[in-house]
Amino acid sequence: MNMKKIAAILLVLAMVLGLNVQAFAATGTSDITITGNGTFKAYRILDARSLGVTGGKEVYEYTVPVKYRAALQSATKKTSDADIINYINGLADADVRTFADAVYAQVKDMEAEKVSAEGKISNVPYGYYLFAETAVSSTAEDTISLVMLDTAGKAEVEVATKEGVPQVSKQVLEVNDSTGAESWGTAADYDMGDAVMYQIRGTVSAEFSGYESYDYKFE
Repeated sequence: MNMKKIAAILLVLAMVLGLNVQAFAATGTSDITITGNGTFKAYRILDARSLGVTGGKEVYEYTVPVKYRAALQSATKKTSDADIINYINGLADADVRTFADAVYAQVKDMEAEKVSAEGKISNVPYGYYLFAETAVSSTAEDTISLVMLDTAGKAEVEVATKEGVPQVSKQVLEVNDSTGAESWGTAADYDMGDAVMYQIRGTVSAEFSGYESYDYKFE
């Protein structure tokens, strides 16, 4: 074997080793801290790996896991992986919640990659995630909050969920005895035996669309 062939073999080995080192270095994990009332399940719907630094900025490549391909095809109405990734990348902020609902409907019965413990999810591989907050009842799990999050390049991530809770207000009708003018307020004067006019107003959780069923009643 001549020196040129030896040099060529060494060059190939160096390239292979270099690729292996780069691939190893390109993998990364994040530690996620989430504020919320329930347990969070993390579904990594897109994998992410670093392609290195270009123009002073870390560049990441996203791929569609086989596990979630059918779910994403259904949620995005796209067929190819490239179209799915472009669709997600082009989502406006106002459309993210609708997309999260559509994805969760497809993946909720799948096993999540990670489950939070005491509001933390550690060693999360880089990727684009759907975090689903759940509260375990005696009959089923009800979704409380959905969060979409890109963890690529982030060692520490804090997420504050929007916890919408029902609000109730009660007012009574005040009638001015002198003028007959009517107004709604928190107090009113009535005589014994008068019928009291009142109204109750309530709002449901801001996360209403995330529930499979919702029981809301006044007592």
